[in-house]
Amino acid sequence: MPDEDQVERYPNNKWFVGYFFSNLAGGLTNPLMTLFVVIYLGLGVFYVGIASALASAAAVPALIFWGNLSDRIRKRKPFILIGFYGAFASLLLILLVHNIWAYLAVMMIFQIVVMASVPVSTLIIVENSTEKAWPGAISKFNGISALGTIAGLIAGSAMILLIIGEIPSNLPMFYVLAGAVYAIASLSVSLTVPEPRSNIPRRKLWKINSIRVFEKVRYFPNAVIHVISKSENGGKPLTADLKRYLLSTTFLMFGFQIFFVAFPVFVLERLGASQADIFILYLANAIGSAVGYRFAGNLSSRYGDRKMTAIALAIRIILFLAMGIMAFTITSYVDVWIAVVVYGVLGGLWSFIGLGQITGVSRLAGKALRGKAIGYYNSLNGVAQIIAGVGAGLIAFYLGYGPDFIIAAIIVLTGSGLALRLTAGKRISHAIAPAANP
Repeated sequence: MPDEDQVERYPNNKWFVGYFFSNLAGGLTNPLMTLFVVIYLGLGVFYVGIASALASAAAVPALIFWGNLSDRIRKRKPFILIGFYGAFASLLLILLVHNIWAYLAVMMIFQIVVMASVPVSTLIIVENSTEKAWPGAISKFNGISALGTIAGLIAGSAMILLIIGEIPSNLPMFYVLAGAVYAIASLSVSLTVPEPRSNIPRRKLWKINSIRVFEKVRYFPNAVIHVISKSENGGKPLTADLKRYLLSTTFLMFGFQIFFVAFPVFVLERLGASQADIFILYLANAIGSAVGYRFAGNLSSRYGDRKMTAIALAIRIILFLAMGIMAFTITSYVDVWIAVVVYGVLGGLWSFIGLGQITGVSRLAGKALRGKAIGYYNSLNGVAQIIAGVGAGLIAFYLGYGPDFIIAAIIVLTGSGLALRLTAGKRISHAIAPAANP
């Protein structure tokens, strides 16, 4: 670690508060897709899968569109305001929702507008400071954003337990409240966010990782630097090994989401969880991810990122299989707390997997292709989530939750073998480790 006096500090971090509030709003709404579809609309896992798929289907192209548009017009602040004010307005539409089709339309509109704020946030940091200030500023930004998500999940749990109770008709109010928090975030950033002092092309930011603190695209990644762009080394093709590795990470994300889409519905329907329990389930996952990131970088540097990734993947496979067995056997309320612990551990494991995958891309891409490759990595992960949303809904609906979890384990096992084989013996040549995480 460099001496604190030698670290150059970012000159203006007041606007980070706006992203704290936006992520707080995200924490309030993260568990709501399951709760709204199952409890408020009275539907099952199939429609949760459809909602998940369509939300991701809206988010992925929106992320690419807004990122490229911000680069083209060389502005950043307007996109944050579009994202936050748009989220505020779109979430108010939830008051008009009385069937699944209206709900799907609102969620897609929301994802399209809120994604405007994602690909510009870290660019504002790097375009208003020198390179020496980037690691500390990005680390602080990620930490504040992650704390916002955790605060939102805590607030949602407390509201159900202490204020509004387990009344299904109150669920739309969570979306309205989240919209109000987005309005606060909008006001905050409008007063504090600076426009860049310079414009830096994304292709020059190959050193900056694009690791998400939280796993799912539709659950508000707080920072994505690299998006697919024609101007980002478009003339140089990806290598065959890099293409195979990207396909393996896509396959892994598909397996992960086959499990993650269905699991909260399983906990709600089969284990008898309450609304507050579902918020606590997501809270455990968020805390696990945040805590995991405090250790992932150091442990991966000490023991090797490939080894730590292999261990994390192996534990995930075991937990997926264990939950599959549970689905066939014990389904009592006592097991809700087992599920909470498992979900928390799975969040912590993502820290090692996400870091390992970004490092794997870096190994295979090198400096020239790194930004372009991570853009494909982000986008292909989103595609995997779209397909997995539909797949998880169909598998759980027709075969049951146990087969769904076991199939997820088999997919992850297959994808793990391919990904680890492709990175065996490779050395990092043009990448840096991520800055300290929250």
